[in-house]
Amino acid sequence: MPHRHAILLCTAVILASCASIGPATVRRDQVDYADAVGEAAKRQLLLNLVKLRYGDTPNFVTLSQLVAGYTLEGRLSIGGDFDRGGWRFGRDFDVGVGGTFSDRPTVTYAPLRGPDFAELMLKPIAPNSLLAVILAGGSPRIVLGLGVHALNGLNNWSRRPGGFLPERREFNQVVDLLSGLNDDGRLQLRFESTDRGVEASLETRRRDGALADPRYAKLIELLGLDPAIGRYRVVFGMGDGGVDEITIQTRSLIETLRELASRISVPASDIEDGRTYPAPPSVPGISGEAELAVFSQLLPPSDAFVEIRYDGDWFWIRNDDFQSKTTFTMLMLLFDLAAPGGDPQPPTITIPTG
Repeated sequence: MPHRHAILLCTAVILASCASIGPATVRRDQVDYADAVGEAAKRQLLLNLVKLRYGDTPNFVTLSQLVAGYTLEGRLSIGGDFDRGGWRFGRDFDVGVGGTFSDRPTVTYAPLRGPDFAELMLKPIAPNSLLAVILAGGSPRIVLGLGVHALNGLNNWSRRPGGFLPERREFNQVVDLLSGLNDDGRLQLRFESTDRGVEASLETRRRDGALADPRYAKLIELLGLDPAIGRYRVVFGMGDGGVDEITIQTRSLIETLRELASRISVPASDIEDGRTYPAPPSVPGISGEAELAVFSQLLPPSDAFVEIRYDGDWFWIRNDDFQSKTTFTMLMLLFDLAAPGGDPQPPTITIPTG
């Protein structure tokens, strides 16, 4: 009887191991793969920031498809010598149990080249996309600081290899007013679909005609708008625009990356050797400037939000630097908004369930 129990137990183990492993893998792999894809995207973006700091060529590779493949095999062998009488389990009867498991995902990458690369990096971000990010909870200081050259002719700051181009004082005041209105829930942005696509507008008055907030009076004055209109269409362009519209000259992604790359800390020897340019001077009190601090050292960092290795040195953003992490996350979101076609396609991840 004990012999039969042992055989049945071995058989049950083998059958259980051959059962479907799919449902369990979905619970684990959906989160694991999503986290891996996100971390890879962060490292790729930081690497390209560092490349631009050193005058290198940025390159982007997209993950177009990921197929998880699992193989689970079990083996059971039973043998014995029944010719002689008085056989014993340990001497005349053998049971063999074995199995193999393999995890071989198939990953498909697509390098970004040609028109798609040009559209992603060189095309200015649509103004309504920037405002949509603000409406979804993004800080106007970060969003406008990263993505805007000018508002109705009021220039934003600009850091370049040749130095620092200061912004107009009025631009800072506009950003401060928009940020205050947004923080207090008084920023009235409207979006509507038209024949020309989705259009955004800023409304400054309530239904009874009164200003929705006293700060709108100063905002209208700074932007040179007609206070009697009360609703101002947001358009892309240069210069002052009309008295009934807000003209926003947005930046392209390559411009935004170059601005942020200038603030990366690099070894002094790299500047002395001519491998990169000196950092522009720090100018405090710029409300439209998005904060991003990237450090470098020879050894790997111990606690980093994201880190990469480039040409022998490690570059990273500190995990305890919330402001830099917020700016970097907003930059990631701008990349998604600027994806070719305006409708970024996420990678296809296939996880077998049976």
